[in-house]
Amino acid sequence: EKTGKITLNRSGTTNSCLVFEEGQKHMSYYDMGQGAFTISVYTEYLEADINKLGGEIEIEYRCGKGECRCKKIYRSFSEK
Repeated sequence: EKTGKITLNRSGTTNSCLVFEEGQKHMSYYDMGQGAFTISVYTEYLEADINKLGGEIEIEYRCGKGECRCKKIYRSFSEK
């Protein structure tokens, strides 16, 4: 199922707020502990299957000026 926009927030030793929207570029926040910066994230592909028990998000994106290309699959499930 295609989704509109997904924001992934991460906290801990690395803090980030990354915004993914297929076909769009967003400025996202990243803090690695020694300093924070913003980075452009262009989403090439975004698909999510999420329900009350968890789900899966698949994202293909480029960072910066396109020199960094990534593919991530996030999975989360609850036993409730």
